Amino acid sequence: MAGLTRITACPFLGYQPRLNRFGSLGPCVHGCAAPRRELREAITIAQRRRRRPSYSAAGAILIGLLVALTLSHQARPRGPSISPAEAAFFTKMSPYAQKAAQATGMPVSVFLTQWALESDWGTSQAFRKDDNAAGIIPWSQARAGRDPAYAGYGSLAAFEKGVVAFYKDNRRYHDLLRAAHKGASPSRLLRMIGQTGYATAPNYGVALEAVLQTIQTIASADGQHAKIKGPRPAKRP
Repeated sequence: MAGLTRITACPFLGYQPRLNRFGSLGPCVHGCAAPRRELREAITIAQRRRRRPSYSAAGAILIGLLVALTLSHQARPRGPSISPAEAAFFTKMSPYAQKAAQATGMPVSVFLTQWALESDWGTSQAFRKDDNAAGIIPWSQARAGRDPAYAGYGSLAAFEKGVVAFYKDNRRYHDLLRAAHKGASPSRLLRMIGQTGYATAPNYGVALEAVLQTIQTIASADGQHAKIKGPRPAKRP
């Protein structure tokens, strides 16, 4: 070992003491002799060096752990982020969605999802001027509102009743309502809405399912996940 030649006469430039079979200090492994004091001093120095922590190795291990934790956190799937406007829309429209669900048998989340998409979370002109969150156009039971492209309702309560009538009185949605009564999932029902021609967008069902994830995230955060499924009516349409 370097630095020990000053206290030894080992010709191999490095005193290397060893223990004999009785556990006593022995001569250098090279065969040279040394006083017992030098043997003890050499062993003490060797033990101190062996016990000295390697800060470079410890630092490398710590950096590796931090990198692994960071990558693990980044790879973890995250739900959609929720804005205050989205949370406010959810709270505002939930009572009306629950009533519509009771009347039609469709889950509350289906109504909230469609209303959120059609009204852009309550910011559309049809919603602000005519309480029309579903993008319903004028038809036999709903006159045009201040925006003539969309049906107008005097209140959100009138809008909820208009949505129920729209689904029940249009034959194209009867299969949708029957599927809801049989327990179809919200995702399945939203895909069916996309296939009924409710909107002209080719990926309307896909867009609805994307919004559904946000609705479910808000419901889970508010402890209302069970409520957005909605009650089932007693009779089929």
